[in-house]
Amino acid sequence: MKNIMQTLSSFKKDRFVRNIGWMGASELVIRVFRLVTTVILARFLSAEE
Repeated sequence: MKNIMQTLSSFKKDRFVRNIGWMGASELVIRVFRLVTTVILARFLSAEE
């Protein structure tokens, strides 16, 4: 019974770490996308706009 509980506990921790990793990666992609969008728009707009 202890072995099963330890296995489930480690599986939950592994899933948690993986999910945190995916969340961090998606956050990074969003920030890079915002930066690229800002730079592209700044290039297209003139100073008066």
